[in-house]
Amino acid sequence: MVGAVTTFSVVTYVVAKQSSQKRETTRALLGFRKIEWHPLNWQTTAGTDMAAFLNKPSDFAPSLYEDIESQIKLLPPSEFEKPKKKAENDSSWLELKKAADEILALRTENQKLRDQQQVANLQVPTSVVRPIPIEERHYADELITRQAEEISKLKCAVQMLTIEKQASEESFEKQIATLQQEKEETIKSLREALNRSEDDYRCQVHQLRQNHEGEALDLKSHLEHLSKQLEQAKADMETCSAMLTKELKMEREAARKREDQQNQAILEKELAITNLTQQLQQLKAYVADTEQLHKPQLLWRQECETLNNQIKIIEAEKATLESSLQLMDVRLSSMKEILTTQEAELCKAKEQITDKNKMRELLLTRWRQKVYSLLTQQKSAELVAKKDFQKWQQKTSDLQEQLSSTKNTISILQHTVAAREAELKMASNSDKKLKEELQQSQQAALCLDRQMIENRDMVQMLSEFAVSCDSRTTEQARVLQQALAQLRTLGQRVSFASSRMDMIKSQLVRKNALRQLEEEETSNKTQHHQETVEDWRIERDQLTHELQQVIRERDIFALQLKQDSETWAEKLASMRANYEEEVLSLKRSVEDLEIINQNKSQQMEQILEREENSRAELAEFTERIDELRIELARHQNIMEQALEKQKAELESEWAEQLADMERRLNETRREYTKAVVKLRQQERQWVREKERLQEIQAVSEAHLQSQLTQMEEQLHAVEKERNIFMATLRQEGLLGRLRSERGEPVRLQFQDNAADEPNSQLTRHARTRDQVHPQKVMEPPEPVSELLKDLKSLAPAVLDDTEESSEEDQE
Repeated sequence: MVGAVTTFSVVTYVVAKQSSQKRETTRALLGFRKIEWHPLNWQTTAGTDMAAFLNKPSDFAPSLYEDIESQIKLLPPSEFEKPKKKAENDSSWLELKKAADEILALRTENQKLRDQQQVANLQVPTSVVRPIPIEERHYADELITRQAEEISKLKCAVQMLTIEKQASEESFEKQIATLQQEKEETIKSLREALNRSEDDYRCQVHQLRQNHEGEALDLKSHLEHLSKQLEQAKADMETCSAMLTKELKMEREAARKREDQQNQAILEKELAITNLTQQLQQLKAYVADTEQLHKPQLLWRQECETLNNQIKIIEAEKATLESSLQLMDVRLSSMKEILTTQEAELCKAKEQITDKNKMRELLLTRWRQKVYSLLTQQKSAELVAKKDFQKWQQKTSDLQEQLSSTKNTISILQHTVAAREAELKMASNSDKKLKEELQQSQQAALCLDRQMIENRDMVQMLSEFAVSCDSRTTEQARVLQQALAQLRTLGQRVSFASSRMDMIKSQLVRKNALRQLEEEETSNKTQHHQETVEDWRIERDQLTHELQQVIRERDIFALQLKQDSETWAEKLASMRANYEEEVLSLKRSVEDLEIINQNKSQQMEQILEREENSRAELAEFTERIDELRIELARHQNIMEQALEKQKAELESEWAEQLADMERRLNETRREYTKAVVKLRQQERQWVREKERLQEIQAVSEAHLQSQLTQMEEQLHAVEKERNIFMATLRQEGLLGRLRSERGEPVRLQFQDNAADEPNSQLTRHARTRDQVHPQKVMEPPEPVSELLKDLKSLAPAVLDDTEESSEEDQE
């Protein structure tokens, strides 16, 4: 920001210098008024006020401004090593420009006031007249010739500038011509691309039409092929129907055989039932005999329960067999009815194959009849499932009763084990005491672990604190380095301020011209592009509509073909699946009956094995109890030894860890003290560097102020010499001669009328003021210190704006 303010002050100084030089050239080119002779003194006529615009001695002598520039002690460009950063926002430069314009306006007003004061001072009549020596006249002539040469040089420079301007205009026109050519070429290329795309589009449409015709022919051929396949399928259906009739006959014979087998099985089961009833009668006689004997009540009750359970199981099996026989009769009757209906349908189908409508009706009737058969099968399956569920429930109840009987036996065994458990409790009490001692030792170990964890946490906290201190110190050092770098870079902006301002102005003019050209080009392109796009959209919509219609027709044909083929395939698959399911169901029923018989035999064997296993387990339990007692005594000794060893090891480890913790704490304290000392040293260094920078800034400001005061004093001295010189010329009568010899004042071609208007207005204002107040003294000019104050007041506003813009960019 300080660099921006310094660049702004340098720019204002350069602009003021250029304006003062222009004023001096205009004064040098103005003409002189007549000087009339009076016997007593030299006195000017009505044009005495124009004496203020005569050539001053500083115009004829070597330029004082060069000496002033040599006396200004600015920093050389070699000190600015790094390039200046470009301003990111144009708003700050615009505000600087506005401020510079305001300062220039103030300078022009101050200069006007000074000129008015000088005119008022020069209007005082002179009483002393001296003769002009010849040497001074020659000197004045030489000065006039030098001025004329300088004017000629300026004209040459103006001509060179006009030539350069013409060259730049020609180059700009050439660029415009090249841009127009490029524009025409791009338009041509775009038109060619459009034509190519149209041709491609037409070719694609032609290809699509051909493809559509080919697909239509393919579909027709496919339909013919499918019709042939349908005919073949009809023939296959006839053959299948013949095969199915044969299979039905075979299945009937197999069903009759199965019925005979099932009747035999039923007879065998009836014989088994009679045998079981005989066994029951024998058991009842056995029970009557046993009642006469003197047995314990518990055994008698258990045997009664087991016999009752066996009776219930046998009755349940009898009920299941009766229900299965009934279901088998239902299935056989339903199968006979289904076969009769199918035979009738096959006979009807052979007579009525010719009519398609009748074929459809036959298919529907077949489908309905198959659905009815499937429903009957489902209902029969549900009945079978219910019967099976009831059967499994009865089995579970039987098993539960068996469990109750086994529990009774277990309770007898538990009473025998109770005595032994009392002995085990005595041993467990001693074990409890040992466990309590173990718990106490474990709690001590946990306390030590907690202390260890707390110590580790403290060490981590201390290490984190040290790391944070280090990071803070590094951040402060980095901030100091950044501040130094910023101070170095801020001074680099001064050297390139004036050149950058001119460059920015030229770039702005160029950008405006390019924007106008681009806007014209974009407007033409958008109109042409919109027309082409609309035509292309219309054609594309028409073609897409045709394509959609073609695709829809193709999809409809394909769906119809798929549906026909799928329906025929589903019908064939359903017929085959039904017959296969019936065969499988009959096989499964036979297999299930065999599996039930095997399971019953296996269950009886398992129950016997369980009884033997339970007896063996009781013997093993007694042996294990003895072994466990021996192992408990051995483990007690081992645990005591292990606990003593662990205590010794833990004490040694904790002592070593505590020593390490103390060492680490001491080291961290030392590092902390070192970090604090370094922080204080860095803070002191930062304060010293800050004071040094403030002193440098104060010295530089004092140096600039001294230079400005010197410049003001030199300006006052030059103005005094000019006034003295003009007074001597007017007293010696050289003004008239110079005017007569010189003729009309020379005017530059490149001067603007705006530069002459303020001078003419100033002279008129001075005349009117002299006529009204001839003896009034002008007010003193506005000093440069006030202008510097204005600049300092504008600087913070510019700084605030730039900071706000930078913050917005960062966000």
